Amino acid sequence: MRQKIAFFDIDGTLIDVKNGLLEPTKETVEALHDFQNKGNYIVAASARGTLPDSLNQINFDGLILSDGHYIEFNNEPIIDNVFSLDELTFLEHTIQKYTDSYIFGGFHGTWFSTHDSDLIYKQELEYGDVSTISQKPLAQNITRIRANSMTPLFQSLELLNACYKELPDMWSINKYDTGLLRMDIHRQGYEKGTACQYLAELLNIHEEDRYAMGDGYNDIEMLSLIQNSVAMGNAVDESKSIAKHTTLSVLENGVAIFLKSIK
Repeated sequence: MRQKIAFFDIDGTLIDVKNGLLEPTKETVEALHDFQNKGNYIVAASARGTLPDSLNQINFDGLILSDGHYIEFNNEPIIDNVFSLDELTFLEHTIQKYTDSYIFGGFHGTWFSTHDSDLIYKQELEYGDVSTISQKPLAQNITRIRANSMTPLFQSLELLNACYKELPDMWSINKYDTGLLRMDIHRQGYEKGTACQYLAELLNIHEEDRYAMGDGYNDIEMLSLIQNSVAMGNAVDESKSIAKHTTLSVLENGVAIFLKSIK
């Protein structure tokens, strides 16, 4: 039997911090391990720079983090696309014209512009750990920063859009103009979907044996490139319209239900 590979978004797919699901359900964990124990690969694919501690119980074969700018397989880095010192300097100079709240992050760590920002607090409440904010290093010496991404947070849509216009066209930028106003900024390189495609090809996995599950706007490319694409029941409409299949929501064990249906 040929090996299969499945890529899983994290927030809104395996966990749902907004709605109180801080770790994957028992059914989801068991289904992931069952799929893996059949000789298949499971890979986390996320905008996050590192896995949350709640996913440590899952032994992923691979990681695609920072929306494709960090890729590893079997604990070996394959791609580690970090900003150069000149790029970090440019980013700080540009971003500081529009906000004093920003985060450098990625596989190698997290650096905050300040420990006293309501916007950073809200970001960490949803995607990080507010209890550790004061323990994170500040971005005071950029020569010590090794970041795959930068996330500036804005007080208004006007400030976000004005800042966006100053950034290089060739960079990979996910702009969030509803809810918490922010951008995830990365260097030119793989994005989440192309990174999944790259890893599957590197492992010689046939297209019909590739699966991807997600829910958000930044999952659209992944769901369009991976043949067996699955939108969560809680996914945005745009992801549902692209995906080949739709399962139940993350709160209803949608991942487990779909994985059990794979022959």
